[in-house]
Amino acid sequence: MQNVKKVLLWLVAIFAVLTVLRLIYVYVTDCDVNQYYSYASSSTALVDSTMAGEGDTGGKAGGVFESTYFSRNFAIQKEEAAPQSAPVQAGGQIEQIYEKIATMENSTKNYDTDEAKLKDTIKQQQAVTQKEQITGLKGNRVLYMTIGISPDKFDTFVDLLKAIGKMRQFDISKADRTGDYKVLMAKKAALQETKRSLMELKKHNGKIEELIELETKIYETGKEMQALDLDIGAFEGGKNYCTVRFTLKEEIVRKPAFMGRLLSSSGWSLIKMLQAAAIVFFSLLIIWICGRLMLMALNFTKLAGAKLPAKKRK
Repeated sequence: MQNVKKVLLWLVAIFAVLTVLRLIYVYVTDCDVNQYYSYASSSTALVDSTMAGEGDTGGKAGGVFESTYFSRNFAIQKEEAAPQSAPVQAGGQIEQIYEKIATMENSTKNYDTDEAKLKDTIKQQQAVTQKEQITGLKGNRVLYMTIGISPDKFDTFVDLLKAIGKMRQFDISKADRTGDYKVLMAKKAALQETKRSLMELKKHNGKIEELIELETKIYETGKEMQALDLDIGAFEGGKNYCTVRFTLKEEIVRKPAFMGRLLSSSGWSLIKMLQAAAIVFFSLLIIWICGRLMLMALNFTKLAGAKLPAKKRK
């Protein structure tokens, strides 16, 4: 009975020591702090809606380049050789028009400091802020920015943004838009030819109703050409940018009360003790099984050795 009491006292003492040590570790490291990010549930929706608002419909010509509040960014890359489908430029070089987008989501405990750092980085790298949106009150703020950056500074700029706060999500996509540009140019040429044909028909005399219908078609064709010029202008506007879509979220840190941490530490200690007990039990069980097997093997060897001399005597 005395031995049982000693074992129980030792177990209680070990449990108490583990709980205290775990409690100290929790207070020093804040490893149990529940950190979550404002607007986290709608972060993907925010990025998706922004991309959709900027005309991203998967790269299909015509539908992609709709006029939006902020024009999309395209970069031009000149190479020495390329497929025949690419537009050939002067000097034997060709132009590849592509769209490169980095989507980043960072969180921060020091929102004001990191927001200022972000804007300083944009200024230093000579990037262009094309869209800026801030939601939430202090302690629960989200900053979303669409940034245009020169292709030769793209990688450096992205690396600098990774160092702001703590990076949570990161993605880079690159898509060739040369074919889309050619489709738009072909459509423009077709509309120009249509307009010329309609203007030729206008020179001939006809009924009032026919002339009105002709004027309507000319007007509608002109409107289509204007809309198409806006789409083509995204390529030919003189800009040579890649896009960075950057989201900065303010972290909300909640520290549990003392009783919550004490219960959590006690539970952790109990689990560790049960794990240790299970390890000791199964280790002893394996040792016992191995011992029994060795003993059986030894007895079998002795029995076989005793039978062998008896056979020789016969």
